[in-house]
Amino acid sequence: MKIMHTVYVLRSLKDGNVYVGRTENLRERLEAHSKGKVDSTRERRPLKLIYFETSNNIKDAAHREIYLKTAWGKRYLKHRLKTIMHNFLSNGVLCVVMKFSSRTSARQLQQHRHV
Repeated sequence: MKIMHTVYVLRSLKDGNVYVGRTENLRERLEAHSKGKVDSTRERRPLKLIYFETSNNIKDAAHREIYLKTAWGKRYLKHRLKTIMHNFLSNGVLCVVMKFSSRTSARQLQQHRHV
């Protein structure tokens, strides 16, 4: 069985800021966050999972985590979450599955944006 690497985004319900992280076990990591076992989010609880992506390649997940922490990545997240909520409210579609890998071309990503 392949290990899945998850990049996730939490929103602090206390201050509204977001936290981007990466893990191999999302359930355990969310529990650690909620119990205050993660230094960087301990004082920002309660937290809510607002977005996540998975990959079977650790390098892809690490690059994605770094990207989502940049200004461009934060802009992408804002747009992506807005699009997901719009689709949910208009069509009842909440889940969007996209696979990112180092072999995914810019053209393929552009095509995914317009689906």
